Amino acid sequence: MTSRAKPVTRPRRDRLESGERRSLLMTVGFVGVIVVALLILLAAAGAAWYGENLAPMVSVNGSSVSKDFFRKAVAVEKWRYDQEESRIRDRVSAGHLSATDADTQIQAIGTQRTNVADGTNSKIIEGLLQEQLASQRGVAVGQDGVDAAWTAEATVPEERNTSLITVVPGISSGATESTQAEIDLAKQKADELKAKLDGGAAWEDVVKAASTGTTVDGSIGWLTPDSTAVDPNTLKAVFALQPNSVTSVVETTDGSFDIARVTDITPAKVDDQFAQTVSGAGLDQGVYRALLGYEATRTALSTSVLADVLDKPSEQRLTSEIVLNKSGGTGDEVKASHILISPNGDPQKASAVAATDPAWTKAKELADSIFADLNAGKTTFADAAKKYSNDTGSAADGGTLPWLSRDAVVTEFGDALFADGLKQDQILAPIKTAYGWHIIRYGERRPPADQLIQTVEQEAAKPGADFAALAKKYSEASNAASGGEIGWVARLQLPTVQEDAIFATQPGSVSPVLTTQSGFTIYKVSQATTRLPDASQASLIRGSGFESWFRPERDKATVDQLATPAQVLGTPAATQ
Repeated sequence: MTSRAKPVTRPRRDRLESGERRSLLMTVGFVGVIVVALLILLAAAGAAWYGENLAPMVSVNGSSVSKDFFRKAVAVEKWRYDQEESRIRDRVSAGHLSATDADTQIQAIGTQRTNVADGTNSKIIEGLLQEQLASQRGVAVGQDGVDAAWTAEATVPEERNTSLITVVPGISSGATESTQAEIDLAKQKADELKAKLDGGAAWEDVVKAASTGTTVDGSIGWLTPDSTAVDPNTLKAVFALQPNSVTSVVETTDGSFDIARVTDITPAKVDDQFAQTVSGAGLDQGVYRALLGYEATRTALSTSVLADVLDKPSEQRLTSEIVLNKSGGTGDEVKASHILISPNGDPQKASAVAATDPAWTKAKELADSIFADLNAGKTTFADAAKKYSNDTGSAADGGTLPWLSRDAVVTEFGDALFADGLKQDQILAPIKTAYGWHIIRYGERRPPADQLIQTVEQEAAKPGADFAALAKKYSEASNAASGGEIGWVARLQLPTVQEDAIFATQPGSVSPVLTTQSGFTIYKVSQATTRLPDASQASLIRGSGFESWFRPERDKATVDQLATPAQVLGTPAATQ
């Protein structure tokens, strides 16, 4: 019998292929999930990195800088402070600066370094805005300007060893400024001293004849081109001299007259390795140059703005003022003077001295003695205040205090000052407060400044009103004795709020009351003309004119502080 073999059973191919596909798909899916996860992580890391570095930190009118830029800018500014301090120490080592002056300058640098983050933030904001304003005025620093600023940064400035003779015009007793005759006399004296020098007289002898200077030769030490130790006009003349020569008579911005001598010159020196030093310190040269560009732009913009007033005739107003200061309290105000005698001569620590301490008794005895001398006419109140008062602020002015309201002073002082029946110039017996024993001279009483100014405004606005007489009667400004005269006022000479009030007032009329944080002002504009600023005006304009122009522009700008300096510097990247 023949049998047939069973066929061998094999898996079907389509079943095998189906399993392999499932396995492959699972593997691909798993890999895909991993890839997606990695992409998500990378995206998150990228977003986080962008947020910590490239995201804008601050925007000015749509122009912004990144957080990374800010961090690098702070690092640059810190390094610049270190470099400045190092140069100061080098000047001390060279004998060009005293240790005392160096310590003062280094302390100032330390304060700036403490505020470097906020200071850098402000510099960036103003830098961005000033670049925009400069562009609007057609002012461009350009690459050459930045290169020049970079070279200046790498340069140790020139120094000049200088001596000085100064002749200051006299001021008559009771006056607040010199007369033209007194100015002319000072100029004549300065010319005579210069003539002696030209005639071969020794510098030291002329210094002695001038009775000026704190040293035998009038030495004021080594000056740099940005020194503030002398008047700007004098500084300019000093740096135009050759060694061992003398300037002509220089009229300073404050009306004095200087003659300067230069004996030695240390030339400026450029550090050829500056770029390498900057890179070696880990600083970003691009950011460094951007900061220098901000500074150069500010200088160029300032020059352009001030030139509109300094270099060509512009409108000016002949102006007088009446100023009433706020007392810091409410209700009627009293004008008075006082002499303060404190236990142990220290008002700030008087409250800590026990009432039974003999220092209080000693202070009372001195106060009683001064009071007796005043009543006997043995001394004047002003002289006694200057000699004895422990309130050093008012003592220098003969004990004179500002207008005071009752709630602006301590109770005991207020009770004495606002007592009924007091007469002008009446001297009150010593009264005790936590600060010591006060001898008070009563002056006069008036309504509070915010009410009184309305009365003054009404009187000043009357036809034919004598504005000068009203200023002498009411004004608390230093020019009250001269009828409130300010003189000619040009644009950029005064703070913007004052300037706007003056130039909004028609010649021959009086302004509305200008209210500020410190008090109230009324202006009288007598005339208007077109003229160049005189030396005194030019000095004021150069000193604060650009800031007066720029502040309103800063206030109008749209500044978006997207992250604070503390937030940016507190990120991990800031610590790297």
